[in-house]
Amino acid sequence: MHEEIQRMFMSDILRLNGNSKRLKIKVQNPGLNEYDSNNKIEDNYIQTNLQNYYDRGYTEGRETAKDEIKREFEKKINEVIEKFGPIIEKIENQAAGYGKIFESLVIKLSFMIAEKLIRSELSNKSIIKETLQNSLKKVIGSNNIIVKLNPDDLKTLNEKSNRVVQQGDLSQIKFEPDDSIEPGGCYVETEIGNVDARISTQLDELEKLLKETL
Repeated sequence: MHEEIQRMFMSDILRLNGNSKRLKIKVQNPGLNEYDSNNKIEDNYIQTNLQNYYDRGYTEGRETAKDEIKREFEKKINEVIEKFGPIIEKIENQAAGYGKIFESLVIKLSFMIAEKLIRSELSNKSIIKETLQNSLKKVIGSNNIIVKLNPDDLKTLNEKSNRVVQQGDLSQIKFEPDDSIEPGGCYVETEIGNVDARISTQLDELEKLLKETL
C-alpha cells in the first residue's frame, strides 16, 4: 500500500537546476481521491457500529441494572418478612386475645351500669313488697313458709300491713330479719323448695345473661 502511494507521488517530483531540492506539486490524482473516499466510508462504518454497540450496551446495561435492583429489592423484602414475620404473627395472636379481653370488659361494664341503676332504684324507694309477692307466687302450695329479709324492709312491711299477700291456701308465713340480706331482696324457705330473691343473686343472674347475650 505504501509503495503504491510512493509511486503516485514520484511523477510529481521535479528536480530544478541540478539542485537537490525537491518541489512537491499537488496534482489531481483519481486514485488518491478514491482512497480518501474509501477511508471516509470506513470511518463512517466504524463510527456507526461504535454507536450501535454503545446503544446496545447502554440498553442491555440498563435492563441488567433494573433486574439487579429488582432482585436486591426482593431480597430485602424477604429479609424483612423473615425478620419481622414472627413478630407480626405474635401481634395477630395477641390481637385475637385482646378481642376476648374487650368482650369481657364490655360485659363487666354493662353489668356495672346495670348494678348501679338497680341500686340507685333501691335507694329511691322500697321494692320489697313487689319482690316478696313475686317470690311467694313460686311457692304456692306450701304450708310452712319462712321469709328472711333485711330488718329495714321488715320494719317497712310491719308499718304498712301485717299481711303482705292475700292468699287462702297459705296457712302460715313467718318473717325473720336477716342482716346479710340487702334491702329490696328476700330469701324464702319452704318444705317444697327455696326461692333466692336476694339482690346479689339477681345481679349474678343478670351478669350470666349478659355473657350469654354478648
